[in-house]
Amino acid sequence: MFPLQNTLLFSGVHDPVYARALVLDNGKTKVAIVVLDLLHLMIDNGLQRDVANGLKIPVENVLPNVPHDNTSLLISHNLANSVGKDPDRDSPAFALMRKGVIEAVREADASLQPARVGFGTGKAYVNIQGNNPGGPSDKTVSVLALIKPTGESIASYTSYAVHSIVMYRSVMDGGKVYMSSDLANWTSKYVEDHFPGAVSVWDLGSGLDQSPLFTSRAGQGEEDHNEDSAGWALLDSQARRLGAEFVRVAKTVQNTNSQTVLWTTSSVACPAQPRPPQAVGQPQGQSRIPSALAGLREPGGDPLQPR
Repeated sequence: MFPLQNTLLFSGVHDPVYARALVLDNGKTKVAIVVLDLLHLMIDNGLQRDVANGLKIPVENVLPNVPHDNTSLLISHNLANSVGKDPDRDSPAFALMRKGVIEAVREADASLQPARVGFGTGKAYVNIQGNNPGGPSDKTVSVLALIKPTGESIASYTSYAVHSIVMYRSVMDGGKVYMSSDLANWTSKYVEDHFPGAVSVWDLGSGLDQSPLFTSRAGQGEEDHNEDSAGWALLDSQARRLGAEFVRVAKTVQNTNSQTVLWTTSSVACPAQPRPPQAVGQPQGQSRIPSALAGLREPGGDPLQPR
């Protein structure tokens, strides 16, 4: 049984979690995008370095991504009180994850081929702001399509702002809780089924407070409701709706180009709407800006304000 946060245990695996990789090389720069169906990923676990060494590229050219899958393994050093904490590089969970990542990256690198690149956007309505359906929510579907010169799909880099938590804390008959790759992987598999032989990698985008429109377990206290095994139908329905829009956009991408510029950066400062200093339980006047960001400035020269 695998730990699920600090209150539940997985009774089994409903569907496998995956490691996907997309390697891009324009002849000057090589970049590896790695997606893992996990909740969190340790920053200092050495996985990026392992991938970089295998590809002989700088560490900053390895871009790991996780879709915030609460129904998967928790491998993080940031949640010290979590039963699922598993930061040891020698642990079985990490060893299995590392093996899958390395194999996925090697396969992607060995499959490099000429490609044309294009970008397109659409809309999908499967996310809301937390439990607030009327709150700010970006419905934009983004697709970076990589296409063979003959027109067939090689891969797609898809982005949508939503956490993979449709089945989070959903208890089946008999009190069973199952591990699942949840929304991100189910959507990616839908896209891959429509483009045989291609890979679809997922980016959470600006999904910090974005939840699926429907979750198997919803509400709190007396209003708490659990859909039980019917939750899988909710997951499938939303994955199909989102995947269908990814596929539609990918098929309509035009103005592709074979000449691309690849570059990476370790961090980007983005301006956002300031919050009151007392927000999120902070005392009045206490800044929430990490010390490492204190010297950064907004475009135009103004210092970053507390977020």
